[in-house]
Amino acid sequence: MKHHIPFRLSALAAFVASASPLSAAPGSLDPGFNGTGVIIRDFTGSEDLRAVAVLPDGKIIAAGTTDASGHDDILVVRYNPNGTLDTSFSTDGIEIINLLNTSNETVKAMAIQPDGKIVVVGHTDANTGVNLDMFAVRLNANGGLDTTFGFSGKYTINPTPSADDEASGVAILPDGKS
Repeated sequence: MKHHIPFRLSALAAFVASASPLSAAPGSLDPGFNGTGVIIRDFTGSEDLRAVAVLPDGKIIAAGTTDASGHDDILVVRYNPNGTLDTSFSTDGIEIINLLNTSNETVKAMAIQPDGKIVVVGHTDANTGVNLDMFAVRLNANGGLDTTFGFSGKYTINPTPSADDEASGVAILPDGKS
C-alpha cells in the first residue's frame, strides 16, 4: 500500500526550487517559485515522485507514479521555472501512462536526451501479474508518447521470467540513445 507523504513531495519541490535559475540565495527557498519556493500538488490520487530534472531553459520535469485510475500509472509532469504547470506539455502539463489497463507501474529513474525526449524506466506487473518486469517509456519533448520507440512509446522486458526484474537507472549515451 502506498502512502501519500507531503513532506517527501515538499522536500523534492524545495530541492527543485533551489536548483532553478531564479533569484533566491543558494540553499534558500525561492519565493519566485510558486510564491513560496515549494509545490505540493495532488493529482487526484496518491503520488510518489521519484525522479526530477531541470532543463536548460529552467523548466522542471518530474516523474513518478499516481494511483488516480485505481492502479499505479506512470506520471510525468513539467513545470515552468516559476512553478506553474507548463500547459504546452501534454496539453495540461501532466502525462499519465499505463502499460495495461490493470497493471501497476513503479517509476525508478528518468533521463533527458539531448533532443529533449524523456526516458522513464521502472518495473511493472503488466505481463505476468506475478513477477515484476522492467519497462521503459519515451516521451517526445512535448509530452506525447514517442511512437518510434518500442511499441507506441512503451517497452517491457522480462529477462528472467521466474524472478522480479527491475530497472533502477537509465543513462543517455553520447550518441543520444538510451
